[in-house]
Amino acid sequence: MTETFQPSSTLTPTPYQIVLPLITMSPQESENALLELLKTNGDCTGKCIAGIRPDEMTVQEAMDIMAQWGMVRIGENSQGKTFINLDQSPLYGQVSVYLSVGTWTKKLETIDNVAIRIEGFSDRFLGEDAWLTYREALRGFNLDNILKAYGTPSYVGYDFSSNFNPASPLEERSFSYGMSMHYEQLNLEVFIAALAYYDGQDLFLCPSKDPHYVWIEINPERPLKELPGFYPVTWQALTGTDLNVFYQMVTNGTNPDACIKTTVEQILTLHPSFR
Repeated sequence: MTETFQPSSTLTPTPYQIVLPLITMSPQESENALLELLKTNGDCTGKCIAGIRPDEMTVQEAMDIMAQWGMVRIGENSQGKTFINLDQSPLYGQVSVYLSVGTWTKKLETIDNVAIRIEGFSDRFLGEDAWLTYREALRGFNLDNILKAYGTPSYVGYDFSSNFNPASPLEERSFSYGMSMHYEQLNLEVFIAALAYYDGQDLFLCPSKDPHYVWIEINPERPLKELPGFYPVTWQALTGTDLNVFYQMVTNGTNPDACIKTTVEQILTLHPSFR
């Protein structure tokens, strides 16, 4: 019997060999680096988060940028998508920072997504007192500086939900809301989830100081064109002003927290499915 030998397979070297940066920071140095990120957002303008510019950088370059903010690790989610994450301890025991670079179209070759989320440690909502106490430390992600970095949004929309016991009187933080700001040219979304103040008559929205968390994402997995359906109450309908007014109001110092007053009745008119 004649045996036929098949050629053995060989591994072809790839130019995309990712090297995890060697981090030698002490815990204090790591905390200082994270504080610098929160103050500056990596000096970003335009299509950029934490100094990472996905259209201009390789995955390795993005990872090297992340390494200046602390430890990084690579992992996969339940869908098998690969992410490079910043691995940091909470600041002040309260503030958690989640920075990630998603790479799944060509794993570890293409940057498909960059995102950062700043939230509370024990509760996703970082309290109003914390946002005010750490306002300077978090200035890179205060609403006025977010707008200065990315410009006038192409869309600002809200959704609302009640989070109170119907048997109890409405008081204080009885309503939650999401505010979604879109930048179509950058394919970037800024999302703030917050708790509104309700005095029994009027509803006050101050997204930059209400208890909230903020999430900024480049190339969101859900396309921007689909998002308005989730945030159907527009800034224009809620305030009667356009988005240029919104930008100027927040950035010129007259109303950096974008505070507006509305009523449950107005929201029901604009968002009939709200309950």
